[in-house]
Amino acid sequence: MTRPTKRRLARPKTRTMSGLVALTAAALIVGAANAQTTISYATHIPSSHALATNAIEPMVARLAAHEDAPITLQVHYAGAVAAHGAVLTGVQDGLVDSGFLADVYAPQELPNSTMISFMTLAGPDARVMSGVASEVRLLHCPGCVEELAEMDQFLLSAMSLSPQFLFCTRRVEAVADLRGLQIATPAATGRFFAELGAVPTNMPITDSYEALGRGQIDCVTGVETFLRDYSFWDHAKYVLDLSLGTFHGAITVMSQVRWNQLSEAERAALMAEQARMTAEGAFAYHEAAVEVRHLAETEHGVTFVTPAADLVAAHEAALAAEAEAAIEQGTRRGAQNPEAIVEAFQASLDRWTAIVDEIGDDREAFAAALQREIFDQVSH
Repeated sequence: MTRPTKRRLARPKTRTMSGLVALTAAALIVGAANAQTTISYATHIPSSHALATNAIEPMVARLAAHEDAPITLQVHYAGAVAAHGAVLTGVQDGLVDSGFLADVYAPQELPNSTMISFMTLAGPDARVMSGVASEVRLLHCPGCVEELAEMDQFLLSAMSLSPQFLFCTRRVEAVADLRGLQIATPAATGRFFAELGAVPTNMPITDSYEALGRGQIDCVTGVETFLRDYSFWDHAKYVLDLSLGTFHGAITVMSQVRWNQLSEAERAALMAEQARMTAEGAFAYHEAAVEVRHLAETEHGVTFVTPAADLVAAHEAALAAEAEAAIEQGTRRGAQNPEAIVEAFQASLDRWTAIVDEIGDDREAFAAALQREIFDQVSH
C-alpha cells in the first residue's frame, strides 16, 4: 500500500523557546546519569492523576529496570512541554517522542479514531472498553493507522476511562433542567445533551475549571475522578447520577522516526508494557472512581442526583440511535468505511464483554488477555 502524503498540523500556541530549552536541559541532566535510551512522553494530565500514579509511573519503573533493554521514559506532566491540543504537533515536530491525549480534540486529523470515541453511550465498563479501544483501532481500522502515518506517528495503545457523569453548578434532575445549560463535553455526549435543549461546547478539560468558576459554563462531563483531578468539586456541587458511557479515545502515540531508531530489544520492551499499562489504567480508573465518589459526598458537599424517568428514557433512546449517528459523523468527516468501523466496534464490544465477565477482577488475567488478543498481533 502506498504511504499517504504527510500532513502538517496547524501550530497551536506552545511554550516559549527559552522554556523549552530549560526543560530539555533538565531532561538531559537526568538522562545523563546512565546510558539508557531516553524516550520523552508528554501528557496533559497532572502527576497526581490516578492514571499517572497507578499506570504510567509503574511503567516508567519497569522500563528503567528492564534486563535486556532498559529505557528511561521521561514523562512531562500537566502540559509542561506540549499542551493537550499540541501533543500530535509536538510528536510530529520531534519536540517529544510520544504522547498521551484524547483523540476528540483532533477530530479533523483523526476522523477514523474519533468515530470510535463517538460511540460513547455504549461503553459499560473501563475494562471492557479498554479492550475495544485498542483492538478496533490497532487491528480492524486501517484508516486509524493511516491517519497517524500521515503525521509520521503510530498508535501504541488506547484505553478507556470509567463511565462519565455530568457535574453541574446547579441541580439537574429532569430533561427540563437541561434546557439552555452551557455544557463542556466531547462531541459524542454533546449530541445527546443538544437534543435535550442544552448548549454543548467542545472545551479542553484543562480549561473547564476556570470556566465553571466564572460562570461561562454550567456543567462539564467527565469521569468521577475528574472531581478531584481537576478540582471540579470546588464549583460543581451536583452530579447527575446517570452513566453517560465511557470515553475510550485516550490514545498513546509515538513518533515513527524515533521508533525506527530503537533497537529490536527496546521496541519489544515498549510493546511488552502496552497491555500491562492498559490493564492497570482501566483498573485504576474503576477503583479511583469509588474512592472519589465517597470523598465528594463526605468532604466536599457534592450531591449525587437521581435522574427523573424522562431523562432515563431519553438516554435509552439515544443509545439505540448511536451506531447510525456514528456512521453519519464518520462519513461527514471523511472516515474510511465507517460502516465497517461500527461493525468491528460492536463485535469487539460483545467479545470483550464476555472476556471481562469470565475474568472478573483478575488484573493479571486481563493484562494477559490484552496481550494475547491484541498486542501480540501488532507490528510497527
